[in-house]
Amino acid sequence: MTLRGTLHAALSAAVTGRPIVLLGRLPRDADRPLPSLRRLGAGPFLRVTLRQGPHGGGPVIEHIVLRPGPAPPDFVLDGAELERELAEPGDLLCRAVRRFDPDGRAWIVGPGHLRCPALLGRPRFGARRTIDLALEDKTAIDSVWAELALPHLPTRVVPTLPHALDAAARELDQGDGTVWAGDNSSGWEGGALATRWVHDGPSRARALDVLTPRCRTTRVMPFQSGLPVSIHAWCLARGVAVLSPMEMVVLRHPGTGAFRFCGCATTWTPGQDTTHRMRRFAHRVASHLRQHHGYRGALSIDGVLTRKGFFPTELNARFPAGLSRLARGMDDLPLGLADGLIRDGGLEGLSPALMQAVLRAQLAHAPLAWLHSPAPRAPSMAHAIGLQWTDRGFRRATPGEPAATTLSWGPGQSGGALRLRILAPPRGWTGGQLLTSALRAAGPPLSRLLDKWQAAQPPE
Repeated sequence: MTLRGTLHAALSAAVTGRPIVLLGRLPRDADRPLPSLRRLGAGPFLRVTLRQGPHGGGPVIEHIVLRPGPAPPDFVLDGAELERELAEPGDLLCRAVRRFDPDGRAWIVGPGHLRCPALLGRPRFGARRTIDLALEDKTAIDSVWAELALPHLPTRVVPTLPHALDAAARELDQGDGTVWAGDNSSGWEGGALATRWVHDGPSRARALDVLTPRCRTTRVMPFQSGLPVSIHAWCLARGVAVLSPMEMVVLRHPGTGAFRFCGCATTWTPGQDTTHRMRRFAHRVASHLRQHHGYRGALSIDGVLTRKGFFPTELNARFPAGLSRLARGMDDLPLGLADGLIRDGGLEGLSPALMQAVLRAQLAHAPLAWLHSPAPRAPSMAHAIGLQWTDRGFRRATPGEPAATTLSWGPGQSGGALRLRILAPPRGWTGGQLLTSALRAAGPPLSRLLDKWQAAQPPE
């Protein structure tokens, strides 16, 4: 049977006729698995979100908003608010869930990073264990690299106090400053919000402003000039499947030391030797977690690819964004739901070799460029600029010329959002280079939105 047929058969058997409570900070977060769940025969559905906002649910479904009002800019701390609401449900949520599911048959479905093992006695589909959550802490994961004797950068984990951070930075700085990454004490950390490049007085002050109120401890490591990359793997009952490197599109701001996650791309790929070494690295880590910690499901290892090689910086023990975008390019193959079923002990017969071959082939033959960025503000009216590709980068499409690429600026989850839609992504350019080229070609006002932000360059 094909990979698609195997996943659909197992998922249909699990969810057909099953009531589903969809969770998310915002409606569109909760609705991401909804089309696949409907195709698989699940339902009815109840959507529970912390905030209001646009949704992608199609036909109207019941919707409970726990805290009406606009979403704040810090989505990590706002997500922690949702977790607290779910851990101690109020009357509104209790009444809604019990009215929707009086027999207690519903499953809870939400984003992989959301910490909610169950809700009012209803189990979480694909719930992560305590060890899975601990692996994501950037101040703890280096012990895994050391245990397996894998190449990694020197680090120090210290209290988030100025004197401790300064001492660690002086010890580890190799000439280009250090990177400070906070722990998960305030909630799941993502989007590089609690990771800072500290290389002078102003960047140090900004890092302390960000990290001090939200993190008890901070990891310090030397800054490395290179390209942020990720490699994905899957721990299955029958073994491990390892995919191919994928660029994590991250811009950096030298003035403030901030990083900004802007999507993922496979338009630039490392050479065969580098790819082989990264796959071997990921296979050792995934095999270790599978055999010694009983880990099941997807994971990604993020790091930086330099002229000296690949150095890991974190591990995401969940279904990561890169796999979600890969699935969309495969006619919405339900990889995210399959990951949940694997974590719950299902799909025991799934072949690692089949999954690895199918997903590697997709990455090789269909370049991925999911490029977006938060903008400092929302526009008074939405902008959409048509672009055309040349060998030297993007240019604006002339009036009446059909555009194969569109750069848009519109409302986002909090403030504004930039999105670059490329129908046929060109190979050889990194995602960061594509995004910055598109901004330059669009001209003001869009070109000013990421002024002074720099794209990382691939190693020579």
